[in-house]
Amino acid sequence: MIIAVVIPKELLGDWVYDIGGGQTELNIYIINKKKTPFIQKLFWELDKKLFKGGETLTLKKRGHNLQFVEDTKDIKVEIKNHYIFNFSDVCLVDQGVSQIKFAVDNNFNVFRQVINSTISSSYKKVALKIQQGEKEFVTSVRFHSISVSKNLDITIDTFLALIKNNIGELEIKKEKLYLKPNKPDFIQILKYYIRFFHKIIDYKFYTNQWFIAYSFSDNTIASFDYKKLNKIIPPNDRFWADPIVIYEEGVYYIFIEELLYSNNKGHISVFEIHKDGKITKPQMIIENDYHMSYPFVFTHKEQYYMIPETSHNSSIELYKATTFPYRWEFEKTLFKDIKATDSTLIEHNNSWWLFTSIKEFKNGTYDNVLNVYNSIDPINGKWKKHKLNTVKNGVENSRQGGPFIKDNKNNLYRISQNGANNYGYGFNIHKIVELNQDIYKEETVYSFEPKGESVIGVHSFSNVNGIHVFDILRRIRK
Repeated sequence: MIIAVVIPKELLGDWVYDIGGGQTELNIYIINKKKTPFIQKLFWELDKKLFKGGETLTLKKRGHNLQFVEDTKDIKVEIKNHYIFNFSDVCLVDQGVSQIKFAVDNNFNVFRQVINSTISSSYKKVALKIQQGEKEFVTSVRFHSISVSKNLDITIDTFLALIKNNIGELEIKKEKLYLKPNKPDFIQILKYYIRFFHKIIDYKFYTNQWFIAYSFSDNTIASFDYKKLNKIIPPNDRFWADPIVIYEEGVYYIFIEELLYSNNKGHISVFEIHKDGKITKPQMIIENDYHMSYPFVFTHKEQYYMIPETSHNSSIELYKATTFPYRWEFEKTLFKDIKATDSTLIEHNNSWWLFTSIKEFKNGTYDNVLNVYNSIDPINGKWKKHKLNTVKNGVENSRQGGPFIKDNKNNLYRISQNGANNYGYGFNIHKIVELNQDIYKEETVYSFEPKGESVIGVHSFSNVNGIHVFDILRRIRK
């Protein structure tokens, strides 16, 4: 396969060589029509220096056929090319080759629209689209609130992941895309600079802290009422998050990520909640030289196992309880060379299903994808990729937010995170309508967003044997 790639000079970087998985011949055309204004160059260099972004937009190697052109008339794509990937806002006509275009918030001018979306309030949730004629594929990401260079990295690597996983799944839609980006007005620019200075103050004097809260309830669906929750607050030097609950002989064991701000590395801890109100102190049970979180615990053949989040080790790892719940040993690596978060298992229809979120490229995100695998045996079986992977796309409801729930009618519910406004903003509960190797369907039955609440976010929910457990985000002084 031969692919033609058309990009404006502002987007030139080594990332273009990842199109086609590095196994495809590329003809790369760089549109070099406009000179970059001095103010834009200065802003860009300051942004990169302050926020360490712009990694994708560096060109260190010269591979394939790379040509600078001053006019689109100079682009002559041969019929042997299978696709034209057009990342510019120019219209290529009479090429006779299937053309795929890319848009940010309904705009083909990717570079300019990333700047505009960062400055405007739309940075919280930004739509990314791939369009081929009347067909398009849509996902959403959460932008950095200040940095244009980081947001360009996120955009480029998300587009690469969409090309890799979903290019054959374009859906027919007819939404108007605009050739010229709408420039932010004075108020939006003023708000951007207010956010910028607020970020500096926040970094200097404040930090965000996750804590655990719970209530007793027989309802399957969560009913979040902050005032009625029992709060378990950690010391100010750490946070507690990702609660996974196991009920055993009258005791609720709450497995959590515990992170000390001093080393910014999470480990796995557990504490107990008794129905008489007794709560024990968290005790560390697993620690490695890399970050760990989301300690998903499950049983198989009367044995307890755990799959903690170990994306910093590029793996999905399995641990086995030698003395539940306080002693664990490493069992095996289920997946190698993978950046995956919040892996969650469920046994359904005589098969085991693993739900996880995979970051395909370094500067992409976990929050906007859901991947599914299945196996007959969760410990020793082979995991088969779901036909639709990725089965969901979008920052508002893809990433896992807790264990699956079954009600007394055997209905199965999935918990997802809503990261549209900020990481851990809210959560959703979805009823699974159909799950097999070829199909995945769900419908949302509950969503929580902390509007008017005394919290910044809630991103995990566990419902086990009459207890509802959440993690809640608050802002504290350093």
